[in-house]
Amino acid sequence: MTHKPTYEEVVRSNIEVHTVMADRYHEEPHWRPENQQKVSNRLLDLLPSECGRALDVGCGSGFLTTKLQPLFESVDGVDVTPAMMNRIPEFPNVRITEAFAENLPFPDETFDMVCAYSFLHHLLEPEMALREMHRVLKPGGSIYVDLEPNRAFWSLMTRVSENYSLEELSHLPVVKREIEATLFVERKVETEFGIEQETFRTAEFSKSVTGGFDARTLDELLKSIGFIETDVHLDWFMGQGDLMHKESFEAADAVLSFLQSIRPASDALFKYLWFEGRK
Repeated sequence: MTHKPTYEEVVRSNIEVHTVMADRYHEEPHWRPENQQKVSNRLLDLLPSECGRALDVGCGSGFLTTKLQPLFESVDGVDVTPAMMNRIPEFPNVRITEAFAENLPFPDETFDMVCAYSFLHHLLEPEMALREMHRVLKPGGSIYVDLEPNRAFWSLMTRVSENYSLEELSHLPVVKREIEATLFVERKVETEFGIEQETFRTAEFSKSVTGGFDARTLDELLKSIGFIETDVHLDWFMGQGDLMHKESFEAADAVLSFLQSIRPASDALFKYLWFEGRK
């Protein structure tokens, strides 16, 4: 990318990318049963004291919306891509609105819980969306944001790729696959969907270009916006999926516990981060 895109270019690229990919979006790894159960458990753990109204920002095809629906009296979802929103099942207590995350069409202090899943990295200025999420959240309400790229992991993959070619890493299939998935995913998307690489990188600006989020910096930002009791967690260590399905879930849990016990030395081995907080 030779220049920083404009806000309009990022929005336009996201609409183009997700319109093309909408019919196959349910094939994404986060729709796998083990991850869906993990997310459902987190929602239950983070439920606010009042479960009147929830908001799913960047709702896409409804991954979080469908999980929030039985937990709250009413749920709102916002997104900018009609092709994705059209895939959300209809529920009597769910309302979907085409709107921008940086300018949410709701009054102050409307929601008991505000959520987003695999969304912030699609924005040019994620801070603007976080400030809007804080604005529309009721005092005492909860925020939950998940599956955002961990900058430490992206930086590690960059350093490895600068010192080793993919051919040299052929005997390390997990490492090779992760480098391809983090640094060169736009090549695969162009081959499978015909989406230009530059368009895809623009649509994931805060991942493809800036390399994701630093956990400590993100926590400081959340506190400066006004969120309290914030906690940024790291998630999905390198090779966790392989270990779960080729060995056992118990083996994966054991490795996860060990890596968490040696943080921050192990931070760069976790691909994603998620966070929680209150207002």
